[in-house]
Amino acid sequence: MKTLKNKKKQIEKGKWKINFNWNQLAVNSGFEENYFKDFYSYLCSYAHTGRLSSLQTMQATEYKQQKDNAENFLIHSLIILAKYIYDYVNLITELKLAFESNLKGKNTVLKWKEIGEQLKKQ
Repeated sequence: MKTLKNKKKQIEKGKWKINFNWNQLAVNSGFEENYFKDFYSYLCSYAHTGRLSSLQTMQATEYKQQKDNAENFLIHSLIILAKYIYDYVNLITELKLAFESNLKGKNTVLKWKEIGEQLKKQ
């Protein structure tokens, strides 16, 4: 395992992963481990050879099923995107002014971030 000093040097060089897997990176970023594992597994089944998206799309013959599938994906995406926006705004001070001045956008980000945090507790 690399020392903290070596890790910081690697990050400064643009090598941000530093032998962590996606789950470890997510946990280090503040995501709840089980939530991320479940969602990552779900997305991998779509993106890789599992063909889940094709099978699920073919099996969802009712409009309600199709709508529910799309909404579930959108909800998880909004939670992750809100977390990233919130973290970036707090890391990059130049973004803070734009974030604070856009009340509608700020409230949307905070709402979805809070929803994600509530999922952790369930």
